[in-house]
Amino acid sequence: MEQSGLPPVIPESEPERFTVSRWRWGIHLLILTAYPITLGVLGATLKTGKGPMLPSDPLQLAGGIGGEVFIFSVIFGVAILLSRASMEDLRLRWTSPLAAVTRGFLYAIGLRIAIGLIAVVAKAMLSVLLGLQPQDIQKLNPDYEQLIDPNALVNSPFYLWINVTVVSFLLGGLREELWRAGMLSGMAHLAPKWFSSVRGQVFAVCLAAISFGLGHLTQGWGGVLMTAFLGIGLGLIMVWHRTIWTAVFAHGFFDAASFLMIYLVTKYRPEWLQQLG
Repeated sequence: MEQSGLPPVIPESEPERFTVSRWRWGIHLLILTAYPITLGVLGATLKTGKGPMLPSDPLQLAGGIGGEVFIFSVIFGVAILLSRASMEDLRLRWTSPLAAVTRGFLYAIGLRIAIGLIAVVAKAMLSVLLGLQPQDIQKLNPDYEQLIDPNALVNSPFYLWINVTVVSFLLGGLREELWRAGMLSGMAHLAPKWFSSVRGQVFAVCLAAISFGLGHLTQGWGGVLMTAFLGIGLGLIMVWHRTIWTAVFAHGFFDAASFLMIYLVTKYRPEWLQQLG
C-alpha cells in the first residue's frame, strides 16, 4: 500500500551521506538549478523572430523532442553521477499504476482550478490596487504563442497528438518531475537541518518552483508566475505521496489539457486566444 505524508526526506539510517557526499550534492544542485534558468534566459533572449519554441512541423517537433531528451539526460546524468543519488533519493519507488494515474488526473483538475482562481484574484487585485486597465492586465497572461503555433494544432491531428501525449507526459511530466525530484533531494542532502522538516520541505518546493518558473521566461512573466504556482502544487504532491509518479501524471494531464484548450479555442473561438491564462 502506498504511504502518504511528510516524513523526513533522508532516511535516518544513512546519516553519513550528509557529510561524506555533501560537496557532491552541492554541485548536483548547482547543475540542476542552472538548467531551467539557462533555458529560460536563452529562450527569452533569442525568441525574437524565431517563432514558437515547439516547431510547427511534426517531424521537426519529433527531432526537437529527441534533442531535448538527450540534453536533459546528459545534464541530469552528470548530476546524478556526481551525487550518487539513489532510486529512493529520487522518489522513483513505483506503487500502484492505477492509483498514480487516477490521482494524477484528479490533481490536474484541482491544479487547473486553483491556478485559474489565483489568476482571477491576482488580476482583480492589480485592477483595484494599481488601477490597471483590462488591456494592460491581459498583457500579463502567459504568451502561449511563444511556446506553440495554435494553428498547427488545428491543422494537423498528428501534431496535436504528439503534443497531448509525448510533449505533455515525457517532456512536461517525466523530465520536469525528475528534475524536481533531483532538486528536492539535492537541497535535503546539502542542508538537512533546513530542508528535512515539514516546513523545510515546503520551502524546498517553493525554491524549486522559482527555478521552474524562470525556465518559462519565453512566455513572459505571466508564464513564469503560472508555472511557478504549478511547480509548488506538483512539488507538494511529490512530497506528500513520497513518489514521483503521481506528480508525473498530474503534470502530464495538466499540460495535455492546456494543449487541448488551445486547440479548441483556436478552432472554435480564436478571438479568445489572447485571454487564456
